[in-house]
Amino acid sequence: AALVLAVLGALFSPMLLALALVPLLNAPGSVPEGVLRHRLAMRALALRTLAAQGAAAVLALGLLWQGHGPWALVGFAVASAGLTSLLSVWLAGWWPGGLPRWRQLGLILPQSLQIMGRVALNTGQMPLAQIVIGIGLGPVAAGAFQIAVRLVELVDALALSPLRYVALPRLARAAEVGPALRQESGEVALLAVWIWGGVFAAAGPVLSLAVGAVHAPAAAPILQALAFGGLASALMMPVTQALVAKGQTGLVLGRAVLTLSLSAVLLVPAVTVSATIAAGALSLAGVAGHVWLLRRALPRLGLGPLDLAPVAPPLLAGMAMVLALLALPALPFWAEVCLGTGIYAAIIGLTRTPARRFA
Repeated sequence: AALVLAVLGALFSPMLLALALVPLLNAPGSVPEGVLRHRLAMRALALRTLAAQGAAAVLALGLLWQGHGPWALVGFAVASAGLTSLLSVWLAGWWPGGLPRWRQLGLILPQSLQIMGRVALNTGQMPLAQIVIGIGLGPVAAGAFQIAVRLVELVDALALSPLRYVALPRLARAAEVGPALRQESGEVALLAVWIWGGVFAAAGPVLSLAVGAVHAPAAAPILQALAFGGLASALMMPVTQALVAKGQTGLVLGRAVLTLSLSAVLLVPAVTVSATIAAGALSLAGVAGHVWLLRRALPRLGLGPLDLAPVAPPLLAGMAMVLALLALPALPFWAEVCLGTGIYAAIIGLTRTPARRFA
């Protein structure tokens, strides 16, 4: 992965060359993270993620303050990878005791290739799109797409990723999946819809703050198109974690295969139009994969569509928030945040009032 990014960086963008450090920095922490997962140390993993990404966010804000623009997102990715690996090693208390033993590596090679294949399927959508957009639309479009992707990853890492570590042990310990899934779905939707709705409605100001006003106009519509996929992925997270907790990982792998295949098919005509259309194609492929998974996951878990009802109030509140912000004239960023949050919170409060009244 590092070699691919280095080659793409030499061809298209110095930022991709710098991002080649990320896979190299992730590598030392992969086994310690596996040790922590084997111990089910989800609290430690969640705190590690918050600490690493919080420190990386401080670094990114410092780079923004000094006027480095898109490089702030690159700095966040590199710093987050390095700190995450360092903290994983420290928390697990594990470090290689010697050089690799080739015979043992040969024994675990088939399983390692299988795991690598699953990771490639699950994470290959955005790198594939980056390559296709770079070839089809040129380095400028590839750069704008990369900025939007990095912000999507930043939002997911800071606001939503820690919830995954909380949801998995809860669902694994639950005696009944239904009540636990309803609780997790409602909590995740409450946060995810507010965040992704705000990102969609205020994509321009958010990017101006993150990378500067020069790069924001080109990346803003791409970010809006990717926000749909980000929201769908966040809303599906509890279902995915419920499947993992029950050992039903085959469906998750099937979704990854379907999503990557659809992305490859849709990207080819999409890049003949624009990077925004290509980003929309990625979100469409992701949503199709989630629908495919959902139709099969609910029966496997012994659930029905009504078990996802807690997602509805946040979605309605989010739609009202987005429509209100888009209908109003341009406001300062802080005003959009306050107004959007107020609208969202008010509608959520109204939807919960009858439940409290008749409880």
